[in-house]
Amino acid sequence: GTSAEAWCGQSCWKRPLGSRAFLPRSGEAPAQAIMILRGHSGCVTCVCWSPDSSKVASGSADDVKIWDALTEELIMTLEGHSDTVFSVDWNPDGTKVASGSYDDSVKIWNALTGELVLTLEGHHGNVFSVAWSPDGSKVVSGSFDETVKIWNVLTGGLTMILEGHSGTVYSVAWSPDGTKLVSGGYGAVGSWRYP
Repeated sequence: GTSAEAWCGQSCWKRPLGSRAFLPRSGEAPAQAIMILRGHSGCVTCVCWSPDSSKVASGSADDVKIWDALTEELIMTLEGHSDTVFSVDWNPDGTKVASGSYDDSVKIWNALTGELVLTLEGHHGNVFSVAWSPDGSKVVSGSFDETVKIWNVLTGGLTMILEGHSGTVYSVAWSPDGTKLVSGGYGAVGSWRYP
């Protein structure tokens, strides 16, 4: 396996275990690595804690992995994307993981069994960001195709397409009450009311 890695442009960089992650302000202790999860064969492009902080999901050029955050053991590998996974997010109850990929798809995984539950297709470009709604019934995705798409994960249907960005949508997020979305794209932040 590889050591802890992070995405940086088109290359990976490595930071030795125990090195400082930031320069502390006067009187503050430096950040210390508390776990290093090894097992991906390529750059790790995204990570996300489960809602109860007991697990970590990670995505990379090879697959999605779910780790036990206490034991640092690999729980399962989720294979099914045909290109780099660029975003992972847990649903609110920690039973499912959404992943967005350069293969233009969003996949929904059962985080308890590893089963692929849904493949959501409709983007016409790399999916850079996915996020679960606070009620767990929807996933929003942002893509190279300049759109934000909202998916019903109970039916697998596309419920809404939000257009207005003039470039790639790199980041998406729901408001805590689930009534609004924000999206970050090239040179702009979009704010959307839902529904």
